[in-house]
Amino acid sequence: MRTANGDPTVPLAVEVVDVDAETRSLLLLRADGSPYRGAMLIARLAGRPFGVVTVPADADGRVDAGTVASAVRRLPAPTGEERTASGPASNPRISVIVATCARPASVIRCVRSIFACDYDNFEVIVVENAPERSATARALSESFPGDLAPMYLEEPRVGLSHTRNTGLAWATGEIVAFTDDDVVVDPVWLRAIANAFAPEVGCVTGLIMPLSLENENQLLFERFAAFGKGFVRREFSITDQPNEQNRLLPYAAGHLGSGANMAFRTSLARELGGLDPVLGIGTPTLGGEDIDILATVLLSGSKLVYDPAALIFHEHPRSYAGLHRRAFAYGVGLTAMLSKHLVVGPRRQLVARIPAGMRYIFDPASRKNALRGPGYPPAYTMLEFLGMVVGPFAYVVSAGLSLLDHANWRPRFIPVRRRRA
Repeated sequence: MRTANGDPTVPLAVEVVDVDAETRSLLLLRADGSPYRGAMLIARLAGRPFGVVTVPADADGRVDAGTVASAVRRLPAPTGEERTASGPASNPRISVIVATCARPASVIRCVRSIFACDYDNFEVIVVENAPERSATARALSESFPGDLAPMYLEEPRVGLSHTRNTGLAWATGEIVAFTDDDVVVDPVWLRAIANAFAPEVGCVTGLIMPLSLENENQLLFERFAAFGKGFVRREFSITDQPNEQNRLLPYAAGHLGSGANMAFRTSLARELGGLDPVLGIGTPTLGGEDIDILATVLLSGSKLVYDPAALIFHEHPRSYAGLHRRAFAYGVGLTAMLSKHLVVGPRRQLVARIPAGMRYIFDPASRKNALRGPGYPPAYTMLEFLGMVVGPFAYVVSAGLSLLDHANWRPRFIPVRRRRA
């Protein structure tokens, strides 16, 4: 089965092709040994992704080197700006915070990919948000018995923001990078983050691509979520002159980045109070904490950089139920975040952007809708719109519940392996 343009449909593997290295043949096999029908190739030059192309595989899941090279040559050549490194090479200490919730196999896969990064000045902190029913601590101890064992923390309060803030409290790095247990990072991820932090930059986000596309639901999620923000490095500042690309700043959730791939100067993240525990997965708002802190960074006067060289791979939900939940949750989180800024933020800026925001949501030609393309199921759009209606009420409920939480707390610290003196 093929798409209208002849590209293979699912299942598709996702592979990075470094065009400045020798092109190699591909053998595309799933975990159960069955072959993929093809591959989504991410073309990269000098460590910088510049395009995506899909190629078919034979019945055994093979793609010969000539087919790979020919497909990549069809992509537009990267511009001089895209070939330029993000910034001066530097080596700041980076604290990587991995949020997890009783998914030991996934978090081990994520941590292994971080340890495989081509960077030598970092720590990994795994924060568990379901400690009473999780085997994560034991699994980490068994999987990483050496000196590179990650720190393991338990955060009993439910919520992704609480989880990440616990990691932030223990971070020792100059930079803190957040990701999730359903992610695999590229080996150049940490280096790209470090290089993007020029002196005036407070936050760096990066490119998120699918880990693989196993079924039609994951294809739909890729169209819905629009995690990939493109292959052009962009800088955002609250002082930028309004144009077609940034007229919704700082509330442009579709342009700034996503929570699974964001890094901050640790001092700035702490100064801003971390992520808002009223927002996020695990609260009635179901999300919005990532776009909230990205907007807050810009409102603080710091610059935000989106750099596609900071590449990670996200495991998309495979079931219809998972896609339904995400569609609804994204709508709730977006308007919950906007409700917060109407209450505590600079209201005039937000109100002035409402007309442009409404056009962005409903205009078929907007980036949000154009990426979904023809044939996108209207049911998912309706679920997202329903979530947007619910979002302001969810924020009020979540804020009220937060006010009731007066208990003193302290994160429980359990080292996976105590270092020898």
